Amino acid sequence: MSARARRIGTALALAIVAIVTLAVPLLGETPLRPPIVSIGEPLRISQPVVTNVECVGSDLYIDSLVRGDVVVIGGSVRFSEKGYVRGDLVALGSVIDPDDASKVSGSLVQPFWIGSAVRRLPNASELIDLLDRRLSILIVAFQLSMLLVWLAIALMFVLAAPRALRVSSLEARAGPLHSLVVGLVAFTSFILTAIVFSYLIPYVIGIPLLISLAVVAVVAKVYGMIAVFHALGTLLFGAKTREELDRRRLVKGDLAMVVLGLMVLGFVRMIPVVGGFAWMIASLIGLGVALQTRFGRREPWFLSLESTES
Repeated sequence: MSARARRIGTALALAIVAIVTLAVPLLGETPLRPPIVSIGEPLRISQPVVTNVECVGSDLYIDSLVRGDVVVIGGSVRFSEKGYVRGDLVALGSVIDPDDASKVSGSLVQPFWIGSAVRRLPNASELIDLLDRRLSILIVAFQLSMLLVWLAIALMFVLAAPRALRVSSLEARAGPLHSLVVGLVAFTSFILTAIVFSYLIPYVIGIPLLISLAVVAVVAKVYGMIAVFHALGTLLFGAKTREELDRRRLVKGDLAMVVLGLMVLGFVRMIPVVGGFAWMIASLIGLGVALQTRFGRREPWFLSLESTES
């Protein structure tokens, strides 16, 4: 085959790929993608999706068509008039309303077959509400377990880098609004960069870059949240004078401030609606603090011209 024929074949292949890529969104559905996952945050499906939906410790509201399986553990499941599931629905920790069960085309799996028994009883809706409130204890248990995980991670950070943590905590207390703006910009930048790595860069290069970006984002978020815990604990329970600090025996030190801040923010996190919003704001502030302070080291991102010349 001549070089000209190979070029023509390559051009035709690229044209076919481009046509398929542009035509798929026009069909009204997208190809099967990685599952939509929500952990601890309420999720609302407001547009048709062609993938699986997985929720752990969070509520799910289905307001559109889901072409895939749905798994909800430790949360409630609600349907709107437009909500349908063209797959299986597994609900551990929630009782599905009999009217909503008809909107599931596949199998409906519930613990101990509660749903099947409830449908045969009179006043099923009242009984469903009662069981749903009782089963909501699973959500509380999941949130408490997550706070214990945060506590273990915080302990490692406090022991490994207490000085850097104090620097970041001071930044969070000095300019929380500025840190919030920086965190919001950083979060948006992470999302846009991930999209670029996923779609505009070859997989051989894009996937390692995407993994590296995810690791940086997770570490920044975790470190920043621990700094926010420290800042909140210091603001609420910190000693105002040296004499007061010397009189204390237990509520002193970096670990105590982190634990107290974690307990306060964790309690707020359990408040419906308001708690999720407060935790999200704290996460953005923490992300901004981590990037502002360079993880508490206060080093420049790039070498200055003077240091290079020297």
